[in-house]
Amino acid sequence: MSQPLLLLHAIAGAGHTRATHAVSAVLGQGGDTDHRVVDMLDCATALLRKRYTQANIDLVQRMSALWGCFHDRADQVKPESKSARKRLAFNKINRRAFKHLLAEIAPSGIARPHFLPLELLSNLKSRGKLAAVPAVSSDVSLYGFWVCPHIDHHHVATPDGARELQRKGVDAARLARPDAACAVTDRLLAAVGR
Repeated sequence: MSQPLLLLHAIAGAGHTRATHAVSAVLGQGGDTDHRVVDMLDCATALLRKRYTQANIDLVQRMSALWGCFHDRADQVKPESKSARKRLAFNKINRRAFKHLLAEIAPSGIARPHFLPLELLSNLKSRGKLAAVPAVSSDVSLYGFWVCPHIDHHHVATPDGARELQRKGVDAARLARPDAACAVTDRLLAAVGR
């Protein structure tokens, strides 16, 4: 049995979910049925899943100014900061099922247009548990959660997104520009030998 390609999203971000399913559809049209779409929140505890999803909806729909403040604050957090380490510890506790999923299916590659799994994947790579961790962003604007120390390559949606990541310390050599974005799926499939 071959190792599937794992496509991750978080249902709290409708655009991320649509982007993930679009990639899945393109893969299916190309004959690749050996991939799996997973909602990262299905790998979280029930309490976190409910709270995260509801908080996301409430903030975006009812308190957009507060949501903006949250994004501004998150943009200032450095990956090595105390608050980032606390967030990683919290995520590890609440996403043990994700670690089990990775062990169970042993994916040949992982793509995700949502920042949620990025910290966990970066941490697993730092401990030698994963070989390569690329990031695929469908966001127009990228904030600090996208910057993790062990991400091999960032595929971004816009030139502005690429510039934002560079301003946040990501080396330009680790960025795929939007003009190359159409080749992301081909590159990912080539990297896993498909």
